[in-house]
Amino acid sequence: MQTAQHAARFPLPVWKKLLFAALAVIGFFLLLEGLLVVSGVAPADASSDPFAGFAGRSPLFVTAGDDRDGCRMQTSPSKLQWFNPQSFPCEKPPGTRRVFCLGGSTTYGRPYRDPTSFAGWLREFLAEVDPETSWEVINAGGVSYASYRVARIAEEIVHYEPDLVIIYTGHNEFLERRTYESLMRTPEPVREVGGWLSQLRTFSVLRSTLGGADEEPEPRDGAEEPLAGEVKTILESTVGLDAYRRDERLRGQVVRDFRENLAYIADVARDAGAQVIVVTPACQLRDCRPFKSEHRAGLTEDERTAFEAAVRTAEAALDAGDANAALEQITAALEIDDRYALAHELHGRILWRLDRPQEAKAAFVKARDEDVCPLRAISPIEDAVRDVVRKRDLPMVDFVAMTASAAEKQIPGADLFLDHVHPTIEGHRMLALSLMVRMAELELIPPQSEWNNGSIARVTDRVKSTVDPSEHAQALVNLSKVLSWAGKYDEADRLALRAGEMLSNDSEALYQAGSALYRQGNIAGAMEQYQRAVEVDPQSARARFGLGLTLAESGRHEEAVEHYRIAAAKMPGQLEIRFNLGNSLLELGQPGAASREYEAATRIQPDFAPAYNSLGIALAQLGDLRGAARNFRRAVELDPSNEDARSNLKRAHSELGE
Repeated sequence: MQTAQHAARFPLPVWKKLLFAALAVIGFFLLLEGLLVVSGVAPADASSDPFAGFAGRSPLFVTAGDDRDGCRMQTSPSKLQWFNPQSFPCEKPPGTRRVFCLGGSTTYGRPYRDPTSFAGWLREFLAEVDPETSWEVINAGGVSYASYRVARIAEEIVHYEPDLVIIYTGHNEFLERRTYESLMRTPEPVREVGGWLSQLRTFSVLRSTLGGADEEPEPRDGAEEPLAGEVKTILESTVGLDAYRRDERLRGQVVRDFRENLAYIADVARDAGAQVIVVTPACQLRDCRPFKSEHRAGLTEDERTAFEAAVRTAEAALDAGDANAALEQITAALEIDDRYALAHELHGRILWRLDRPQEAKAAFVKARDEDVCPLRAISPIEDAVRDVVRKRDLPMVDFVAMTASAAEKQIPGADLFLDHVHPTIEGHRMLALSLMVRMAELELIPPQSEWNNGSIARVTDRVKSTVDPSEHAQALVNLSKVLSWAGKYDEADRLALRAGEMLSNDSEALYQAGSALYRQGNIAGAMEQYQRAVEVDPQSARARFGLGLTLAESGRHEEAVEHYRIAAAKMPGQLEIRFNLGNSLLELGQPGAASREYEAATRIQPDFAPAYNSLGIALAQLGDLRGAARNFRRAVELDPSNEDARSNLKRAHSELGE
């Protein structure tokens, strides 16, 4: 009894209470984590983890377990959305030399994959020219990875005993900054804790329970993917073009950060005893328009009007074959506003037509550097690469100069690049051979005299024989979709037509080729491609819609309606299908059926003014002038510049005696 009274007079200290409470909480969550493991709940994967790539606890390579060759490292399954699958022994075997290729989507080999990337070519060339050494070339290029996250990969791979680290980075700096700016400003300890938490099943459950707003919306009415922008592109999965505005302060900060990151990557690799080779980031200049243009600050309305008139006149003169007149007009436009990227691009095309290649190249470079959405390494990024190389005395492969020397009139175009930054397969081969030359100079491989054209030809034939034409063409189709979404139709159409020629039995490729021809005004050619796409896949709603569109434009509305209806049954929530179906029905003298399609269009997109105007026309033909006037008025409210709707509204009121 005395003991109990004594205990009551001396309660536990506060620190012990806190300790017991903490242990109880930890014990609870450990038990919960264990139950979730047993239940098969997976941790948040990298695609939904905002800390992936920004926290040291999200590794690129994980242990694959023991097999007959012993323990191996492999690309983490959660990273395969951005990285090629790669594998290598946990312990580097004797007589092995290990090469890591770091960077973004060019290093990855996009739009293809590792075997035709410069890393893949390098792997094959090394095995041919130096068979005495066991070479491991690991492709650690991540799609859309900028130098900030490449630095994280560098910190990891130095633990795997690299002999050589090849760095190709610089194109994704502004993509990363716009998308991850708030996360990049988060203090490092917070990011590390977030990265650790994201590996827990408990975190995954809490996030899925509380973060439903981040989930993808369900498709409407079981519809297929949309007609326009049908792929989830790199830009679309990050921020999109609308987020980009001219910001000189941000641009300067991005360049400074890039310089520091590149220097850090090189230092980390060298400190681990590896050789380093830096590649200058090359891009297409001649056949690639800027992603987004923005006028200079302070431009008046009158100046803007004069600028736009001069640009239009210049474009028209160039199309008419009068390059001198075009040059006069574009020069006048640039005197008004020299910050508009597309004007510089047009200037370059005019100078190219006039066979003034040096001036044309300067104009194309200016267009790239004034791009408000700079997804090609701008001149300050190139300068930063060369500056880091010079100050640290690093070996360099000047891919910028190399692509220029191989290009027509020294301006890289579509002959060397598939899009704005991704080289052709031949471009990757060229880069790999240049890396081989640099490696020979560093005495990492035998001198060039010991490997000849015969060995190079054998490797070239072997690699090219493994390229699957259908996979190759499908990559072009996917890239064409991305470029279409970004509004770069010229580049997208060029790739789509190439893919259509290569994949004559692929509905998707034929549809993309038809869309390219349709945009170019070749209705007959587009109709042929859409028809072939429908023959290959009668269930393709997009191909049916495209065929209906070209048939309608050819005045064959009855046939168009047949294809529109099939497309609408597959994709009932698609505005374009219902609206165009209504148009053809109206042309066929069926205003009742047309009005139902227009009403469906207004339900899909309540602010689509043309649907209300067309619905008004259909109702007027049915004798419902009150309903017609109501819809004409709604069309005018939504789009005051719609002169057809204004005229129709006035006529409806007149016939109503109002």
